[in-house]
Amino acid sequence: MPGASESTQQATKPLRAEQRIVALDVVRGFAILGILLVNITIFAGGDWLRPGAYEGADAALRTLIAIFAETKFITIFALLFGLGLAYQVARADERGRPGLPLIVRRLAVLAVIGAVHAVLIWSGDILLPYVVLGIALLPFLRRRARTCVVWAVVLISLTGVLMLAGGGLLALGQAVGGPEVQAEIDAGVAEVEVLADASEQAYTSGSYPAMLRQRLDELALMWSSVAFILPMLVGMGLLGVAVVRSGMLADLEGRMALLRRWTVVGLAVGLPINLVGGVGLAGDATATTPASILGWGLIVVGGPVLALGYAAIVTRGALARPDGAVSRALGNVGRTALSNYLLQSVLATGLFYGLALYGELPLVVAFLGVPAIWAVNLVLSAWWTARFRYGPVEWVWRLGTYGSAPPLRR
Repeated sequence: MPGASESTQQATKPLRAEQRIVALDVVRGFAILGILLVNITIFAGGDWLRPGAYEGADAALRTLIAIFAETKFITIFALLFGLGLAYQVARADERGRPGLPLIVRRLAVLAVIGAVHAVLIWSGDILLPYVVLGIALLPFLRRRARTCVVWAVVLISLTGVLMLAGGGLLALGQAVGGPEVQAEIDAGVAEVEVLADASEQAYTSGSYPAMLRQRLDELALMWSSVAFILPMLVGMGLLGVAVVRSGMLADLEGRMALLRRWTVVGLAVGLPINLVGGVGLAGDATATTPASILGWGLIVVGGPVLALGYAAIVTRGALARPDGAVSRALGNVGRTALSNYLLQSVLATGLFYGLALYGELPLVVAFLGVPAIWAVNLVLSAWWTARFRYGPVEWVWRLGTYGSAPPLRR
């Protein structure tokens, strides 16, 4: 590409070792399994909508989820999503073909898949927000790595600052406004609790039409929640773009020192911030009190840092032992990541909605569904990838993007 830097030219070359592809698959598989730690709290019942609903062991578990999982895996996905888009554009540029039309088609097909998932299966869908993320990244896919990093830092910091400022303003409003402000807060909480009651009624009714109507009612709340963290997701996506534009993707083994540094930074900086944020939440996931909003602000600030630490640790492990049992298992899940994400929704809604267990189990009991669903993900992924080139939904995604059916069987 005329005028491209040496590092960018390196980034457009084919990966020289299979283990580099394995490393990305392993990180993706790790994130797919990890995101269920957070999603299970929504699958299991409406307490996530109720301030202070978690008590005792449930409150402790919810706090641990916030510290170690909340915002971590969704941000790893955002990083990988940006990385994938930038790599596709770079490869298209190298071949003299237009890359952006391909990206737009991929995003359009993903939007259809996400809409089907959100309406027919689970309102907590994250695919549609990733379509928005992809659109936001389009102007940056050919920018310099340094530019992407600067924008990433600004956007991630902005998200946390807004959350922290929100907590401070709420505390100030309560102190100055007194009963009037508190009455407005209580009214907002009451509206959300009505939604929680309606969710429990619909998802234990056994009526699919009732569940469908409730999902449509919940989508506005879900999107308002995503809107708060969208700048953070765009920032993480920009870091993924920077990985490609810097040439790091073409030489992961040569960047082991950088991966070690991010392991240290992620744990030494990200973990303490998340610990303090978790204490602020104290089992309350609603962000309706100054303490919980401030806690969420710290989780949002520290989440991406700890997520980068997680990604660095898993990448180093995959590079060190690309053929190890853990790398193979996680890599199988990662190669069929979209299919596995949707499978988790089908299994979890089948468990909690189909058996009318929604809102009926303590969180510590409902959490036992996590290893059970993980086992299904791992076993089916190993079986499928031994026989087929792509996951079933990945195959549909490619079909819609390219307009022709790729070979499925190995």
